[in-house]
Amino acid sequence: MKTPSNSREVQTIAELFDLHAGAVYAYLLRLSGDAALADDLANETFYRAMLALGGFRGDASVRTWLLKIARNLYLNRLKRERRTTSLESLLEKGVTFPAAQPGPEAEAINREGGEALQRALLSLSETDRSILLLASQERLPYEEIAQVTGLTVAAVKVRIFRARQRLAGALETENKP
Repeated sequence: MKTPSNSREVQTIAELFDLHAGAVYAYLLRLSGDAALADDLANETFYRAMLALGGFRGDASVRTWLLKIARNLYLNRLKRERRTTSLESLLEKGVTFPAAQPGPEAEAINREGGEALQRALLSLSETDRSILLLASQERLPYEEIAQVTGLTVAAVKVRIFRARQRLAGALETENKP
C-alpha cells in the first residue's frame, strides 16, 4: 500500500479533499439516494485517489478523475451487493437529492419541494441518471462526461437528450391529477 511520502503529497491530498469533497459527496448522494453509502464511497474515492495520485496523468481534470473514481466505486458496490432498491423504499427512507451547485433541476427541487423530481430521477436508469447529474449538477462538458462514463461524446449527447425527455415525461406523469 502506497502512502504519501512527503509533506507536499499530504498537502496536495488535503487540497484535493477541500476543493472536491462536497461535489463528490453530492454526486454520490444523488446517484445512490443513500447518505451513508454516499459518505462511505466519497471517503473511499479520496482514499483511492491518494493511492493513485502519483499515477495521475492529467488526461482529464482532477474533478473529472475524482468523479470517475466515485462512479466506478458506486457501480462496483452495486454489482457486489446485487441490491435492487425500489423507488418506494427510497422515498420511505426520506431520500433527498441536495444540489452541489444550483442548476435547473436543483432550482426545481428548491422551488417545488422536489418529491416529484426525486421520483422522476430515480425512475431513470443508473447511466442516464449519472449522465444527467454530471451535465446538470456538476456542469461537466460532454468530453469530460464521456471520460467519466466511458462512452463516446456522441453517445453522451444522445443519452443526455433522451434522459431529459424521460425526466420530463416522468414529471408530466407525476403532475397529472
